[in-house]
Amino acid sequence: LREELEEEMMKPVSTGTTFQRKRRIDVALAMSDLVQRQRRRLDPTSDDAMNHLHVPSNVAQKNNLADALDSAIVTMLTKSSLGNQVDKDMAENILKFAYGGSTERIGDLFIKHPFTITTLLHNLFGAKRIRQLETRLKCARLVALAVTASERAARSKQEDIVVSNEDTLSQIVLKGSQLCEQVENMVSFTAIDSVEEGHETSAGRQLSAICIKYPVIAQGALIWAKGLASNPDFVTTA
Repeated sequence: LREELEEEMMKPVSTGTTFQRKRRIDVALAMSDLVQRQRRRLDPTSDDAMNHLHVPSNVAQKNNLADALDSAIVTMLTKSSLGNQVDKDMAENILKFAYGGSTERIGDLFIKHPFTITTLLHNLFGAKRIRQLETRLKCARLVALAVTASERAARSKQEDIVVSNEDTLSQIVLKGSQLCEQVENMVSFTAIDSVEEGHETSAGRQLSAICIKYPVIAQGALIWAKGLASNPDFVTTA
């Protein structure tokens, strides 16, 4: 219920002033662990603390990294909900956590906040998708981190589940985004109902194959297709 309510309130809306929309987002995030967790991290060495215990440097560094990651995700959610694209700096600020921490935490937070994944997929597959290749690759990597986190969680309950390689999956997500772009500019294309991959096959066949094989690509392709179908020009161009 919390996830559904958060996602519903974070969806971009065209009505109301910027202040009203920002207020709606602030309310949605107010009780989020992304915001509340930072408030619970008290430094015992601060002036407000009752005692003056030493905080090990590695613990302080870990807390600082966690704070920075939470804030970076909140920034991405806020700006995206106001209708802005995910840019290079937003994606990089989230990925910075991997330099001093673990990429697993990034994916785990995305799973706890599904709207982050929806936001990234819209930026990769939506009508207003990102055009810069470097930024798209960073977003594709963030999506891959969410997928691998989901696979790890599923493997804890079912041992035969294989966790995907992060780098390989990033390239596949990027390829899916690019294939949608190619198909969009074609007069016609062929779709298949079986896995048939390979560079020698057409863009339509390649897109169909990876949609069958990778659910996250299928979800992205659905966002792309719904965006096209809802466009007023679709009837005249189809």
